[in-house]
Amino acid sequence: MHNVFRQGRDIKRNHLNSLTRSRALLVDCFTNTTPNFFVNPHYQDQWKRFHLMSNNATVIPEVVNLLYEMVMYPRQPLCTIIEDHQMTLLKRFVIGVQVRIGGQQARYKDRQFLTMDDLPSFYDVIDGVMVNRTLTLDDVFIFLSTDNPLVIQSFRKRYGDSLQTTTEFEIGHSAPKKNMGPDSVAATHMKRAIVDLLVLQRSDVLITTLESSYGALAAALQRNRLSPVDTQLFVNRNGETDCNVFERSNRSYSQFIIYPK
Repeated sequence: MHNVFRQGRDIKRNHLNSLTRSRALLVDCFTNTTPNFFVNPHYQDQWKRFHLMSNNATVIPEVVNLLYEMVMYPRQPLCTIIEDHQMTLLKRFVIGVQVRIGGQQARYKDRQFLTMDDLPSFYDVIDGVMVNRTLTLDDVFIFLSTDNPLVIQSFRKRYGDSLQTTTEFEIGHSAPKKNMGPDSVAATHMKRAIVDLLVLQRSDVLITTLESSYGALAAALQRNRLSPVDTQLFVNRNGETDCNVFERSNRSYSQFIIYPK
């Protein structure tokens, strides 16, 4: 096992090409990675090539979020599924909601994040946004991503046809070892997670669950819409995809985080 502190020290002092047998550029991204990592002078040429740094500017703010975006460009058939959802939702004001219950679910067991008793906190934020912006249910779409079908039922009862979810793939955990039962397929659950994530990030208002890395990633991608960097230029140059479900505009956004009671 690598010594993490020694590894970090070596990477800071040396270019990875001198530490490996072949040419390499390794970037480990976590939600708490700071932009200070990218000040490393060994990699400035690569940052410029990736459109993350220019000759006349320091590191672009929120650079880690741009790297997340670079690796999240979807392929078919997910691209068309995501585009269809976005096309429908963006006809109205979009409130994206990510409810992470956790605990014992139908096909897996995980850490407990929230309970059903916490749902009124989401309702309060949604209703407050609508009141403050003088919106009715006919003016909004509430896009819900959750790990619990009972949450969908509760939201549907409250918001009716204004509630939108994805239905192409089953709800479940994307980690193979978390799933129980022969009919629970992690690859299918991962597809739903990707579709939900890339729809959530186009929201006008995003409401997420405290300490959920999934919600934090949706918010990180949402913030990229104001970035001057077009990551698709790099992705297309490398022949990855012609699908762009991300946004570059001055459209405002906001995020609320729901704490457990």
